Amino acid sequence: MEKFSFLNKKFFTVVFLLLAGFGVFSFFDKGITLEETARSMTVDKIASVYYRFEYKNFFHRLFQNQKLDYQIQFLEGADLVRETRTEDGFYLSSMGKSGKIVFEVTLSEEVFRKELSIVESDEDYDRDGFPDSLKLVSQSDRENFTDWFISIAESQYYQKTKSWEKIHHDCAGLIVFAYKEALKEHTAEWFKKFPYLIQANIPDVAQYHYPFVPGLGTKIFRTRNGEFQKEDLENGSFAETADVKNLLNFNLVLVGKEKEFFQKGDILFFIRTENPKSPYHSMIYTGESGWLIYHTGPVDEKDSGEVRKVKFDTLVKHPDSVWHPVRDNPHFMGAYRWKILQ
Repeated sequence: MEKFSFLNKKFFTVVFLLLAGFGVFSFFDKGITLEETARSMTVDKIASVYYRFEYKNFFHRLFQNQKLDYQIQFLEGADLVRETRTEDGFYLSSMGKSGKIVFEVTLSEEVFRKELSIVESDEDYDRDGFPDSLKLVSQSDRENFTDWFISIAESQYYQKTKSWEKIHHDCAGLIVFAYKEALKEHTAEWFKKFPYLIQANIPDVAQYHYPFVPGLGTKIFRTRNGEFQKEDLENGSFAETADVKNLLNFNLVLVGKEKEFFQKGDILFFIRTENPKSPYHSMIYTGESGWLIYHTGPVDEKDSGEVRKVKFDTLVKHPDSVWHPVRDNPHFMGAYRWKILQ
């Protein structure tokens, strides 16, 4: 019995010493890893991946009060993400562009090499026919797009640029042209084509630039009803341009017929049923300035029409009530807004 007790004590002593030795070793083991929540994310600006530093010995982290001093060096795709640091690691958030990010993180003597892919999103949560990655997320992007859209359209009143093809000189053509140009990167070369911009010191849209639109490229105008599906990229659901009917039905959303709901950059639509060949007419609302910008449409084969401006309050008093932008006018369809702003 005494022998068994002695052996039992000896066994527990050995176990204790082993555990103690392991504990001491673990305490001084300062090994660390860098763990990520994902290795890919979508282009949506709400998407992010979290990178957390994990000590192999959690006791070491428990007694480690010093702030983590690490450096991040981007080897590829630095402009695709935004970095936000926390107590235990950092977030990399999408800037709205697809691509590959390669970077190294250095902490003490440890160097971690990581790769992250940003992929196009085919989600359509609001079921409006456009991928969510196309929606301008930030308020600044929405405002800058609207300012460019109006400035470019208004510049055509003073002088039509050659880059606006004559075949598209009509009310829908003006809107389509200004929409594309507003989404472009406005370089020195671009400005040479637009000498009559009323407002030119506008920041570019940051989320993406035409013709490199996420998922769609140059085909940015919806042509049919339905939620967005991957197949839409190949089946003709999107096109590089749009007539007034497609703009109205698939690319814009109704705001209302009361002026109090109108915003800068909204498009006012009218319909004249007595002209079945060209029943729709559209005007761009400039907001507080009170101007409406529009193209008259072609007069005949030789005359492609012209861009005009009219004050909203003047149009309300137009001799022909068909053009009155008021609620009780059955010919006034209301104001519509781009879906990318919704």
